[in-house]
Parts: sequence; structure tokens; C-alpha cells
Amino acid sequence: MMSEPAGIELTATQAELRADRTPFVPPWAPVFGHAPAKVGVYLGAVRVIGQLAFEIVDALLVATGNAPGAIVGDPGPYGVVHFLTEPGAGTGLRWPPGVKRLDGRAGDFVKVPAWSGNTAPVSWLARPARDSVFVDAQVLHRVACAVTRYGVLRTDEQA
Repeated sequence: MMSEPAGIELTATQAELRADRTPFVPPWAPVFGHAPAKVGVYLGAVRVIGQLAFEIVDALLVATGNAPGAIVGDPGPYGVVHFLTEPGAGTGLRWPPGVKRLDGRAGDFVKVPAWSGNTAPVSWLARPARDSVFVDAQVLHRVACAVTRYGVLRTDEQA
């Protein structure tokens, strides 16, 4: 990546133009259909179920300028969303209720769709790009806490 002359700052638009949002097919994505990927080996994951998942997806898209990293949706009976992170990312963070970091110790697997074709029942809600292969766990944590108001006292609780 090019470095900027001293004292020159890029505007957000200029920085976005320099970002490499080229689609990137990660080595852990299957060639066709979908396949399980063991959490903790090639990727980490944060699982959210139901309407909360889609509220977090929307907020994360805004927070990242539509470049959140890999997000996989499985409509199933409950509407499960997996935010794919780097292995081990998000360790030590207190996640809000309804948001679960998978660590792979329990033999956790995530269904990963192929890049194209029929991948039912799972699909990409956000595809990896060269500059954002994975969801940044710290950003996801902040967004999830904001959406759930985790750790925020309501006005009537402040005394």
C-alpha cells in the first residue's frame, strides 16, 4: 500500500478508494454447496440467533462502511447468523446475552457456503474481501453491545 506524504490525511472517500475490496475466495470456503468448517482452525465465529442477529448485521454494515468481513446466514427455524472472525479473536471479551463467541473447544463447526452456485440452506450475508476477510471481533463486540445496550444503564436505573 502507498504511504502518504507527511502531514497529508486522506478523507474517508479517498481512503475507501484505496481500500482493496476485491472479492476474495478464502481457502476454507468449499468449491460447491456448503461445508462445515471447524472453529478455531481456519476461522473463529460469533453466533447470534433471531432478529437480534439481523439488527447487529445492519449496524455492523453501517459501522464498517459496508465492508464488515465474512458473515454467513442460515435461515433454518431460528435464523442463525455467524460472524466469521480470525481464530481466537474476541477472547476475553464479555459478550452480551444472545451473542455467543464460539471457541472450538466444544467441537464447534460453522456451515460455510461456496462462493457461488446453490449453497442452500446457508448463504453469504457479507462476503470476504481482500481487505476485510474476517469480521473484526473488537468492532463486532462494540456494535453488539450498542445494539443490545449491554452494559448501559437506563435513565431510571441511574441513581
